[in-house]
Amino acid sequence: MKIKISKNELIEPLTVATGLCRKASAMPALSSVLFLMKEEGLEIKATDLNSAMSQVIGAELVEGKEGSFGVNGALLLEYLQNLEPGEISLTLKGEWVMIEQGGSKAKIPLVKTDEYPDFEINERNLGVKIKTEDLNQAVKRALISVSSDESRPILEGIYFKKKKERVLVVGTDGYRLSVSEIDYQGEWSEDVLISAKSVAELIKGMKDEWIELGVDKKNNQVIVKNSKRRLGFRLIIGDYPNFEKIIPEGGLTKVEIDKDSFSSMVAQVSVFARQNANIIKMDIGKKMKLSTQSGYSGIGEVVGDCAIKGEEVSIAFNYRYLKEWLTLVKEGEVRMVINGSLSPVKFYSSESDFCHIIMPVKI
Repeated sequence: MKIKISKNELIEPLTVATGLCRKASAMPALSSVLFLMKEEGLEIKATDLNSAMSQVIGAELVEGKEGSFGVNGALLLEYLQNLEPGEISLTLKGEWVMIEQGGSKAKIPLVKTDEYPDFEINERNLGVKIKTEDLNQAVKRALISVSSDESRPILEGIYFKKKKERVLVVGTDGYRLSVSEIDYQGEWSEDVLISAKSVAELIKGMKDEWIELGVDKKNNQVIVKNSKRRLGFRLIIGDYPNFEKIIPEGGLTKVEIDKDSFSSMVAQVSVFARQNANIIKMDIGKKMKLSTQSGYSGIGEVVGDCAIKGEEVSIAFNYRYLKEWLTLVKEGEVRMVINGSLSPVKFYSSESDFCHIIMPVKI
């Protein structure tokens, strides 16, 4: 079999597939990418048994018959990234695949396709449409709050919960909470929880205006699809925390401050907070003062103007949480709702579809 294909067109789906492959596994097939030459083009597939992707790209079968082969995706990707833009050829010879472009040539050993795990992506249950831009933004917002603790798989997931005519996209690690609201079309059947890391990796590069979603109860998975790529995500089973009850509704203290000014203040004191357990103190009175405790590297303090309503309060945060939230906020005013020095604090901006909750720390 010999295939001609555009290197540039192959790079994107191969990058996504390689990110999904397990780098170290008892099953060599799981660290490989599967290629299937079909009448409609070349299909690229990968799975880690919890998630899967499939994408068909244009390719020309120059010699031989349609068929399949597997290779180490990471190795192939690294080699292709060092080639020039333009057409390449993939030729199967014995137990090798040969990659050629002009005067460049390389051989990579094949992986037996009969050892490749079967992870079916069932499209029959698709029934919801979401704008791709909305989904990407909501996932990015949720990711900053998702836990990386593998012993707590529930908190490693992104939770999709229907609320009236919208869907909430939620991430939490127990210390902070991100909640976005997005519109959808169709019939949303049930709330779902899927791997945050897998979602973030696999939806990269999905550029269509709309993405289709559905739940396959039989195979316990969520399906995501656009015109080019099909994705399957194994559902995480378990009870997600009742996050809505910790979102502050009232507020003994309310603060409004320019986003750029606040970002600058946090950045200044963070230089010294890194040597003090990442903690910065926020004193809110007539103005806002951010400061750090004394440490061997020094002390930082900055005072800024802001609009304040309600009681004076002193409260402390991990500065990283504030910085990560601020990177997701557009220009303009940001607001805080505070109910005491140890109660969850609500952060939001003019973007009414996104709120962020941070637990303060005791000092």
